[in-house]
Amino acid sequence: LADVPEVLMGSVDATVEADLASRFGVRGYPTIKIFRNGVESSAYEGERTAAAIEAYLRRQTQPAFVKLDAGGVETFAASAALVAVAHVAAGSADEAAFIETANKLRDSYSFGVVVSSGAASLKLYRNKDQEVLSHSGPLTADAIESFLKVNSLPLVDEISGANYNAYVATKLPMGFLFVSLKDEKKTETDAVIAELKTTAKALHGRAVFVYVDSDKYMQHGERLGLSGKVVPSFAVDTPASGGPHWAYDESAPLKAAELTAFVNGIVDGSVKPTIKSAPVPQSNDGVVTVVVASQFVEIVMDKSKDVFIEFYAPWCGHCKNLAPHYEAAATALADVPEVL
Repeated sequence: LADVPEVLMGSVDATVEADLASRFGVRGYPTIKIFRNGVESSAYEGERTAAAIEAYLRRQTQPAFVKLDAGGVETFAASAALVAVAHVAAGSADEAAFIETANKLRDSYSFGVVVSSGAASLKLYRNKDQEVLSHSGPLTADAIESFLKVNSLPLVDEISGANYNAYVATKLPMGFLFVSLKDEKKTETDAVIAELKTTAKALHGRAVFVYVDSDKYMQHGERLGLSGKVVPSFAVDTPASGGPHWAYDESAPLKAAELTAFVNGIVDGSVKPTIKSAPVPQSNDGVVTVVVASQFVEIVMDKSKDVFIEFYAPWCGHCKNLAPHYEAAATALADVPEVL
């Protein structure tokens, strides 16, 4: 690449420049990133060979978008699996935002621009599903990126290492359908996936949906609150934030209407997350209040109290030594109602 003056290749010893590595989210080695015009553009996920890196970087020096006239849109729109076409005014903020996004996401989409004096618009051609999706709202870089990422995914797809990050990047609740992919279960599995597709259409833009091979990954279902013994089964996670999860009633029908109502309730906040918890104590009138997971928010997050809470293990010797002192302190503060 010595003959390409606009490309500079560098390396950073992340063990020495730890703060720098942390700033750009480096969690494993080697991590290769592309910076364009002084701004982080994308991570390189291709082969770690000289030929592959050279080909990738030479491709990066080509324009991230194609200028089109109105007559060329139809042919260009069919040229790749995912094609984004914007109609924008020359020199406008809309055009700048679209070009910025094209530079950032050029590895995942083909971008075309039509200079137009009419109202700005953006369409995504999802050719695998033979769908054309239109963006509504302002054409900011963040809005364009969000629109493309959310709408580029199939309604329902099998999750894998190849597409997991794309789903997480939507930052939407993620529904997991655990099914058997064995040949003898194909009819049953196809039927429940069809039900989930109906739900996915109803929740489009508010949640994403995948199916999972239960024989391989049912442990993930158990982490989401499922028993691990019922197939098919369904749960919703929030992997982008590491937040709560919701397990669908394993005795309820896996039909579109019920699934849609369940996920709608998650989105609007009316369905409470699934929390693994010890039973609530029948009696809890000691000087030290026993807290279990299902009551943690109610008790510990009570804004009317200052809560001093010990996380312990029953087998821990240090915890056992602390217990009488902890109880003595609680007894001494029993007459202070705002302290728990």
